Amino acid sequence: MNQHKIAIATFKALALSVFAFSAQAAEFVTNGDFTSTTNIGSYAGSGGQLGYKINATGWTTNGYNFLFTSTTSSTTSGTTADNGGSAGSYGKLQLLGPG
Repeated sequence: MNQHKIAIATFKALALSVFAFSAQAAEFVTNGDFTSTTNIGSYAGSGGQLGYKINATGWTTNGYNFLFTSTTSSTTSGTTADNGGSAGSYGKLQLLGPG
């Protein structure tokens, strides 16, 4: 192989590695940890039915889907929906158990 072919092969390998590195830096899922949210209307706080009380940036919903945080889940097992829970179109929904 002559030096010209070696130089071209080296350049191609370098170019491919740069493109592969830049492709890995792209975010695969938008807001995958659900930390970017907006409240809807007069609702304050965090968590609730998606599309009813809260929206998650980059996500759409079609159904009865909720986003729970440590402040919207129950703090003690067996408590009523008045202690914690997340607002939904059919009332509060609650996770039971400590935190």
